[in-house]
Amino acid sequence: MSLNLESEKENEINVLTGDQEVAYFELLKAPGQGKALTNYAEYLLMTQAMKGKIKNTAFWFRLGLKYYERIEPALMDRHLTMLALFYATRDKKMMAEGLYR
Repeated sequence: MSLNLESEKENEINVLTGDQEVAYFELLKAPGQGKALTNYAEYLLMTQAMKGKIKNTAFWFRLGLKYYERIEPALMDRHLTMLALFYATRDKKMMAEGLYR
């Protein structure tokens, strides 16, 4: 699944290795962690992404999506709304509109 959350500039993209990514995702197993992930992604959206620094924000949104897909899919709505705001700040209006629906 590729959500195209990273910057278009190649030098800004730092990709985790497969093992590192799996290690992060394996930490997410308990119910209720999704709210903290969404809150942190929202904080980064408001403090960093609005200034053009999107790398950390994109990572936490992706981590939150993986959490909700695996652990609490019924509670994903708020995270998707915040992700739509993230896309809107990146001038990806069509993607944002699709998530709002």
